[in-house]
Amino acid sequence: MGKLEEDTKNVKYKLGTGPPVGPNCPICGRPFHIGGPFWLAPIHDAEFLRDLIDSLREEKFGTYERMKGMLTVASEELHDVPFYYTQDRLCSLTRTHCGKLLTFRSALLNAGFRVSLSHANKHALKTDAPVQFIWEMMRAWERENPANRANLAEDSVAKAILDGGDKMEKEEAGSNRTTFPKVDFSIHPEANPESRALQLKRFQQNPERNWGPKTRASQGTFGDDAKRIKNQGKKRKKLQQHEQGQGGEGDKKACGQSDSEAKDAKRLVKESDGVKTSDTT
Repeated sequence: MGKLEEDTKNVKYKLGTGPPVGPNCPICGRPFHIGGPFWLAPIHDAEFLRDLIDSLREEKFGTYERMKGMLTVASEELHDVPFYYTQDRLCSLTRTHCGKLLTFRSALLNAGFRVSLSHANKHALKTDAPVQFIWEMMRAWERENPANRANLAEDSVAKAILDGGDKMEKEEAGSNRTTFPKVDFSIHPEANPESRALQLKRFQQNPERNWGPKTRASQGTFGDDAKRIKNQGKKRKKLQQHEQGQGGEGDKKACGQSDSEAKDAKRLVKESDGVKTSDTT
């Protein structure tokens, strides 16, 4: 986050300077946000992954299929591209229909860019295409699958992207704006990666139905105890039956219950509900 300057005698430490960009995104007009730190170097060793896949033996590992699938996806990743887009997020930002992954992969390949999956997300588009082409691709997709522009606010991100960016983008780019090949969504022969074509178990499934964080407790640990279930809320029911049958405070003594007994019963019912109130009323 700083810079170092050296001469023959001294070493000076100075504050770093940021990249020559404005405070707002030229695509949507929204402010930039600072993120990081990020790992920009390759996260996989391609040669090691190949050797690891070759060393797998089905008779030796009970999870052979899963191991092979995960390692194959990792080996197919672009190792010199640190980040990825997700297809569902791109479509959500432009308020368009979420098409097939092969369609977007084909558009990138047809334009001459590289693209791969990511082991971290099954909807990932990991590509070396510049961000400007990504939004050109989404605008072309919206023309084929129109969004309901009547519902888009004038200052919305979706409208700014679909309209080709705000004034800042046009002013900054001007006549020097980068031109890209025409977006072509026809299926490319290399759009389907090998791991997907072979139907490998690339992304792990839950080991059983409803696996994961459990739902909240219902009746307690002993849910199969018939007597416990029968007595659940017994005091509440008794008080409700008494109040409905007698119709008021004046009839409590007629039921053989004193004022103090009625108060105690009412207090117990409230405490059983987890709410403690005073009996001053």
